Amino acid sequence: MNDNCEYFPLSFSAIALSSPIGFLGFILSIYYIVFCYKEKNVNLLFLSITTILFFLLTRKHSRSIEYYHPFSVLAFSVIYTYKNIFRFKALNYFVFYLLIFSVVGTIKFNYYSYQKYYNYTHDLIEFSDGLGEIVQPNSIMLNTVWSDFDLLFYKNKNLRYVCGLDTKYFYLFSDYLYKVYKNPRESTFYKKEGAHLSNILRQEFNADYLMLRKNTEPYFIYTPLIQEDDRLKVIYDKNDILLYEIPEI
Repeated sequence: MNDNCEYFPLSFSAIALSSPIGFLGFILSIYYIVFCYKEKNVNLLFLSITTILFFLLTRKHSRSIEYYHPFSVLAFSVIYTYKNIFRFKALNYFVFYLLIFSVVGTIKFNYYSYQKYYNYTHDLIEFSDGLGEIVQPNSIMLNTVWSDFDLLFYKNKNLRYVCGLDTKYFYLFSDYLYKVYKNPRESTFYKKEGAHLSNILRQEFNADYLMLRKNTEPYFIYTPLIQEDDRLKVIYDKNDILLYEIPEI
């Protein structure tokens, strides 16, 4: 399963671009261990080894980046100063402009990320506030983006949701249903009978409604199947959210 991006590895370039100064700290850590280990400076050796370790962990799981950044920046500042690398004037200019680039880039990135997150969350809040007026109480909704569950449940506790909390629990409950949730073509009803999407969602999940977020992976998986099924009725289409009513079989 691959839903939780915290378990995804980060590419070499992604780590470097996330903090150019920190990446220089990683390079200096390697430099210190390879060429200066004979100095037997325990503090610098520990800092260098820790920086490299967190870099490798971040390559394996992106969650580790929150630990890699502070150690790598600290390693850069300490080793850069300790080894008197300031004596190289050209390198000083390079580091200065790189630092400016990093600060400006970080501000712009965070601003655009905030705007995207604000719009995404605002659309969900607006949808959740009016959901009780367009669906039947005690009905079941198949929410294709599992992370929407907390706000949906908070605003509409009289509904039931196919996927909540973390998809790992879904997978542990039933790996088959999890696969169908991710891609309805995995359903035995689709493979053996060529059933339409509405029938699959009814038979597998007893779902009354299907919720999609545009420009997400489930949207592009479900949409071709929706286009083949004229029984699904759109009852909400605003901003990036679509809600379909699933008829009885």
